[in-house]
Amino acid sequence: MVAQQFEQRTRELIDSLKAICAAYGLGNDGNEFKIITQVFLYKFLNDKFAFEAKKIRPALAQAESWEAAIAAMSAEDVEMLQMQMGADTARLKPEHFIAHLFGRQNAPEFAKLFDDTLRDIAITNNDIFAVKTDGGANSSPTPPSATPFAAPSSTSWAISALSASSTRSTTSTLRCLNT
Repeated sequence: MVAQQFEQRTRELIDSLKAICAAYGLGNDGNEFKIITQVFLYKFLNDKFAFEAKKIRPALAQAESWEAAIAAMSAEDVEMLQMQMGADTARLKPEHFIAHLFGRQNAPEFAKLFDDTLRDIAITNNDIFAVKTDGGANSSPTPPSATPFAAPSSTSWAISALSASSTRSTTSTLRCLNT
């Protein structure tokens, strides 16, 4: 049953993102896949981080806003929390959280802020998620900017995509799958 719920929520998120792409003239466009992949990955990384943080510190699960509770922690406490997380969990800063970006959706050049956040997550986690080539060099997972594909209304598109991802929580599903 849990796997079916997870699949349904995933389909709903993807369908919502596809509808947003279509509304901004990107439906059935080659860039639609890039945009959906990046927003979906961003949502997944946030949910995975939240799940792991709440598992390590149960008080975060009881907080009205786990994002605000982590943002209020000292840098040392956040670092300690992240050190306790598994190697498969992205290291996120409070400014990377969906709730933080959602609160800044009316900021000027929000689309650039959205892209910069995705890029900073990739840079912060380069050692974790980079792929080594045969020659030993790192292949950086830094994503290309998603929002220029949605120009000229990239800020509106980015706000819509963020809204879609923030309303569909997969954290409870992650908790069920990992028990």
